[in-house]
Amino acid sequence: VQDEAVDRLIDGIVANQNNEQALLHYGRALDRVLTWNHYVIPQWHISRFRVAYWNKFSKPAVRPRYALGTDTWWIDKNKEKNLAKRKGE
Repeated sequence: VQDEAVDRLIDGIVANQNNEQALLHYGRALDRVLTWNHYVIPQWHISRFRVAYWNKFSKPAVRPRYALGTDTWWIDKNKEKNLAKRKGE
């Protein structure tokens, strides 16, 4: 990360190692700056998608290689009816 604000905040953290209150303020400010800029770490990923959905969809036998593929799902009428029964609808 090349950012003057981040550099100054880290310098403040290093310079105030024995000042708990200052460390708290610098740490919170650094967190706000990093969060605001939406940094991501390239080359890191999980091999699964985390998605919650009702079990009323069917999916194609061959799924997209690099995507979850929700745009290829369709509502399966039988699954939808079973879900409605389980939900008491």
